Amino acid sequence: NAEGNQLIKAKLILFTGDRYMFATEFHHFYVLDKEKDLFKINTSKLDDLIPGNLILTSESSKDLIRELSEKKLIQEGKENLVKLSKKWKESLQNKFADADMVYDVPEIVSLLRQQGCYKNHSTIRNWLLNENLIAPKDEHDIYFIAKITDDSFLKEYLNEIMESITTVRNTHLQVGKYIQGLIVQKLAKSNTSEILRIGVIQLEDIGEITISQVLGVSNKFQSVVMNHCNR
Repeated sequence: NAEGNQLIKAKLILFTGDRYMFATEFHHFYVLDKEKDLFKINTSKLDDLIPGNLILTSESSKDLIRELSEKKLIQEGKENLVKLSKKWKESLQNKFADADMVYDVPEIVSLLRQQGCYKNHSTIRNWLLNENLIAPKDEHDIYFIAKITDDSFLKEYLNEIMESITTVRNTHLQVGKYIQGLIVQKLAKSNTSEILRIGVIQLEDIGEITISQVLGVSNKFQSVVMNHCNR
């Protein structure tokens, strides 16, 4: 689609095993760390990645926790909450994208400031382009988004959208703890060095989790087609 073919800034990351990926500035990573002989999963921003980091990804190349959280909510009959939680972003993207799906960030910043919402360009880009962002940190910002987009649905169902965001966030936390527990348990019972050599953990009911070790991260951003990023 047009949005997927949009050019976006990304850095090249090289992994062992001839793997690589282009990562956008707001993409976050699940990093496998070892603390006092116990494995722990932490999140890391692109700028914080260093050679030697062990990165976890799912076989579908989507965000692991986001994918499983949405799957859990759908199984519970809450697919409508998943869709509702994304309405604020869809409204913002649809209102301020041109024919080539390039967003007018300065216009958004200007309109928000007129409403008393002072967010910088980087924050707005994060709202628009971070596919794993559930909602702005301050959920009251969605009220301002409803005003500048003049989206009647967003205005009418604002409370329901806020509630759906809370549900999705809580589900993400639950799923994150669950996956961390499974991985830590799996590594504790298995030959850790062998798993790290093979680069794959098989989790029941979830599938394959790939472990990739970072060799290096490019110093400069380059323009990359969006569909080729973060996967």
